[in-house]
Amino acid sequence: MNIHARRLIAIPSVLFMTYLIVNFAYAQSPAENAFRKGQGYFNSGNFVEAFNEFDKTIKLDPDYADGYCGRGAAYETQGDLERAMADYEKAILLNPRYAQAYFNRGNMHREKGDLEKARADFSKAIEIKAGYADAYRNRGVVYTLENKSDEAIIDFSKAVELAPNFTDAYYCRGRTYYDQNKLEQATADYAKTLSIDQNYYDAHIGLGNIYYKKGNYDRALTEYEKAIKINQKNAVGYYGKGRALDKKEHFSAAIAEYEKAIQRNPGYADAYYGRATSYYKKCSYGTTNIFTTEGVLNQAIADYSKTIELQPNNANAYHGRGLAYGQSGLIDEAILDFTKAIERNPTFEAAFYDRGCAYTNLRKSDEAISDYSKALALDPRDASCYNNRGRLYFEGGEHNKAIADLSKAIELYPIETNREHIPPYLNRAEAYIAKKDYARAIADCDKVLQYHPLYRGAHILKTKAKSLGNASRK
Repeated sequence: MNIHARRLIAIPSVLFMTYLIVNFAYAQSPAENAFRKGQGYFNSGNFVEAFNEFDKTIKLDPDYADGYCGRGAAYETQGDLERAMADYEKAILLNPRYAQAYFNRGNMHREKGDLEKARADFSKAIEIKAGYADAYRNRGVVYTLENKSDEAIIDFSKAVELAPNFTDAYYCRGRTYYDQNKLEQATADYAKTLSIDQNYYDAHIGLGNIYYKKGNYDRALTEYEKAIKINQKNAVGYYGKGRALDKKEHFSAAIAEYEKAIQRNPGYADAYYGRATSYYKKCSYGTTNIFTTEGVLNQAIADYSKTIELQPNNANAYHGRGLAYGQSGLIDEAILDFTKAIERNPTFEAAFYDRGCAYTNLRKSDEAISDYSKALALDPRDASCYNNRGRLYFEGGEHNKAIADLSKAIELYPIETNREHIPPYLNRAEAYIAKKDYARAIADCDKVLQYHPLYRGAHILKTKAKSLGNASRK
């Protein structure tokens, strides 16, 4: 899980010794004075002047630990992470009980991906400074990156206990609950975040994602739109709207939202994938005509290709492009993409199934049966797989295997629950006819005709079974 917690750099607040002198002024060393100026500049966003003052502090007093911590933070704002790390190390060397230096160094380790060291530094900061809410929050983020969600929730909970208005900690806990599929707890934490700060962009996105996951696409759209009003430059809200609109089968509107997301973030792989899928659905759901289908499929293929360029190991993108190639009649290209999807995800049931369909179209029955069998090993309740494999067994003369598969397809997906699930009945009827079991063949045809009285294929097979049955009795 990736929680993008807001960046926290701690600038030390220095406690100064107070001296009573005749004019009641506070005595302050030149180094302390320079540090205070640097602190003021940093907090006002003037990082260049802050750096200069922190650097001056160190020159005036090379053993002044706060100066190194401040300059390290200034180096971070310049992107000079090596020098920042060196300064935090020096601050800790000078003051081994310096909680804020451990905190800042922990952030550095986290950004470098050294999670064990980051966790150790945040833990040290907590040990030194009781009630350090920011350190609990940041250690919680490290736990999420280590897939230790229970430990993360404990730390986020401690952070909000110490700081009841700590919006980032509520948000992070909500995100962790979401990834655990504890949607009610996640909803409560996002709502709490927004009760403190109604303009917290990510919390609106989080609520939108919860409603999306629950299938409440209208409420999801409402939350994504609220997020967009807060920040029109962030691509995530538009991406969320695109996903929700796609689920409502408003494919053109979804494509428009994905386009906005891509305009704001040209490297947004998920947005290209989403737009590709909406393009593909426009064709497969019959919302294009014969004059536009080819162009729309080409757009889908282009977007899937862009997704793959950005994420070379994205199995879903290869699978999606394979489907688009298949619908374009490019069966060999489709098989190649399905194979690449399987290489990246060996448990990708749909990719085995769709490659099996592609092999079926090429009349490569052995390869198709193999893929349908692999798909069924991954999902034993895939009725379409049983039907397709059963049909191939029938065409290969293996009638008993065919009947077994087709019977399983009917058991899983009877026509009573889906009136469009006709093929297994008619395929089994043909297998029964081949075995000269005409009564069962007629029964299968009658089952289809019970729900579709005008279904021509069922009438033809029934007539054939009756004719052959009558002939066999003569």
